[in-house]
Amino acid sequence: MKKIKILLLSLITIVFNGCFWFSPKVDVVRFQNNVSQKLTIPKICKPIYRSKGRGVAVVNFTNNSTFSGNSSRISQSLVGVMESIIKQIEGFSLYSREDMAKIEAEQKFQDSGLVDDSSLIEFGEIMGVRYIITGSLDGVQINNRDYSQFGNVAAFAGLNSNNKKAQIAGLLVGVVSHIVSGTKIKVTVNVKMLDVQNGKVIFSQSVTDSVTVGNGQNLSDGVIIGAIKSASISAMPKIKKPISEMAQLQGYITKIKFNDGDYIGQINLGKNDGLKKGDKFMLYNPSQNIDPLSGKQNCELLNSGIRLTISNQIGENYSWGVLSGKMDRVRIYQMVKKSE
Repeated sequence: MKKIKILLLSLITIVFNGCFWFSPKVDVVRFQNNVSQKLTIPKICKPIYRSKGRGVAVVNFTNNSTFSGNSSRISQSLVGVMESIIKQIEGFSLYSREDMAKIEAEQKFQDSGLVDDSSLIEFGEIMGVRYIITGSLDGVQINNRDYSQFGNVAAFAGLNSNNKKAQIAGLLVGVVSHIVSGTKIKVTVNVKMLDVQNGKVIFSQSVTDSVTVGNGQNLSDGVIIGAIKSASISAMPKIKKPISEMAQLQGYITKIKFNDGDYIGQINLGKNDGLKKGDKFMLYNPSQNIDPLSGKQNCELLNSGIRLTISNQIGENYSWGVLSGKMDRVRIYQMVKKSE
C-alpha cells in the first residue's frame, strides 16, 4: 500500500511539473534581480537578427521551355505565385521586391541576371536573407482539342430528327463538345531553395499541372502566360509543406531576471508574431566561423542548452518565458528559435 501511495505521489508530481512546464504562469514583479551580461554579436551574424522569422527572397525564374513568350512577364508571374505561398508560412519573413530592386541596382546585379548560384548567394548575403528561392519554367505543352465541329454535326442531326430522344441527345452532345473543346496547356515548373549561409541547394522539386483555355489554336502570348500562371497557382502549393519545414520563428533575449534560483527571460516576440502560452524556444549563441581553406566567413549558431517556455505574460511585441538549463550560460541577445 505504501508503495502504491509513493507511486501515485510521484505521478502527481510529474503531471504537476509537466503542466507547469507547458503552461507556466509568471509574476514578473517577483523577479527583482537582473542579469546584465550581454553577448557581442559578430558583424556577420547581425543580418540574421534583422528578421523575426527566416528572411526569404524570391528572385527571377528563368524560361527553359520551348515557349518563346515574354520571359520577363513569365518570371514576374511565377515569382508572384511563389511569394504568395511564402506569405502563408509562419516563420518566414519575405523581403519586398522594392528592397531587392534597390540592392540589385546598387550592386549592379542586373548585369549578371541572377541566374547562377554564386551570384544568388552573394546577393542573398548583401540582402541579409537566409534563403533564396528561384526556379525555372521547364515545360509548356500546348494541346488543342476542338470537338465543336463534331458537336455541330450531332446537334444538327438531332434537330432534324423526328425522335425527341435523338433531338435531346444531339443537343447534349453539341453542348458538351463545346464545353470540353479548348486548348489544354500543361506546365512544368522547377523550384529550388538555396541556403545563403552554406551556399547549398537544400530543396529542389518540379511540379506539374494543366489548365484549359479558349477554343482554337491561335492563342495570344498573353493568354498563354495567363494559363501558365493559373496552372502554377494550382501546382506550386504542393511544395508548401516541404518548404515550410525550413521556417522557424526566431528572435532574441532582451531582458533576464532571476529570484531564488528561478530565471525568466523576455524576448522580442509577442502576439503579433502568433505566440501562445506554452510555446518552446531554444537559446543560441551567434559565432563567426571562418573556413581555414577558403577563408569564407559565415555565422554559426551554437546551441546553449537553455530552453525558454512562454508564460502567460504575452504582450503585442514581447513575451516573458521561464528559462531552464545551465543559467551560467544565459545572456542578453542570445538568439531564440522556436523548437516545436
